[in-house]
Amino acid sequence: MRLNLLMIFLLFCGCTHNLPPELKFEPIQLVPKPDSTKEIHNIKITYILPNNLENPENSINGIRFIEYDIDARGKGTKIERLYYEANLEKLKIERRTDNGVAGSGIITQVNISTTSTPDKKIVTFIPKTQRTYQQGLVLPFLVPDFDLEDYLTSGIILFNFEINSDYPPEAVSANLQRLLGDKIKKTYIIDNKDERFELKITIYPYRHNQSKLTVRTKLFNKKSNNGTIDLSEKITNLKKQLMSIANN
Repeated sequence: MRLNLLMIFLLFCGCTHNLPPELKFEPIQLVPKPDSTKEIHNIKITYILPNNLENPENSINGIRFIEYDIDARGKGTKIERLYYEANLEKLKIERRTDNGVAGSGIITQVNISTTSTPDKKIVTFIPKTQRTYQQGLVLPFLVPDFDLEDYLTSGIILFNFEINSDYPPEAVSANLQRLLGDKIKKTYIIDNKDERFELKITIYPYRHNQSKLTVRTKLFNKKSNNGTIDLSEKITNLKKQLMSIANN
C-alpha cells in the first residue's frame, strides 16, 4: 500500500522517468471507468471441418479455443485469465485480470451458425457485442488487451487416422525421425506459418513385413484466408505428407 501511495505521489509530481526499475510499474488508473458495451461489425470467422472430429468437453462441433490462468506476479495479486463458455449456438469469451477477488475485463458475445454437407461441417462465428468492466473502488486493474479476430482464428481440433506402409516398422520409424526430427515428449511437431500439428504416432507390424500407423493429431490453427479456415484441406494435406514419409 505504501508503494502504491508513493507511485501516486510521483505520478502527480511528474517524476516517474527517474524511478529505479523496481519502482516502475504499468500505468495507474485511480478510479474505475463505468461499464461500456459496443456492437461488433465486420468480423466473421468460418471453419470448414470434416464430420468425424472428436468432440471433447467445451468444444463447438469439435473446435476448442485457448484458455489460461497465469499468476503474473507469482503471489496471486495479479492473475491473467482467458476462458470461454459455449454451446452450439452461443459463445461467451472473457479476458480478465484480477487479484482473486476484484478485477477488470472484457466479455465478448458471439453467435454461432452451423451447416452440414454429407462429408463436412461449416461452422461460422459472428461476434455481436463486447462489454468492458472495472471492479473495485480505487486503483482498478486496466482492462486487458484482447485481439478477438486472432482468438477466433486460433481454433484447436483433435482427430485420428490410420496409414498403411509397405515397409517394416523399423524403417518407417527411422524415416519419421529423419524427416520430422526428434520427438518431444513422444510427440512429433510440424510447425508451419499457418498451423501447428502435434502428432502422437504408434507403428504396428502389419501383414507381410509391412506397417500400420495410428496417428493422433492436435491441430492449432494460426491464420485464416479472408476469414475462412479450411481444416478439412489441412487434414488432407497432412495425411498426404505422412503417407509419403511412411512409404518413402
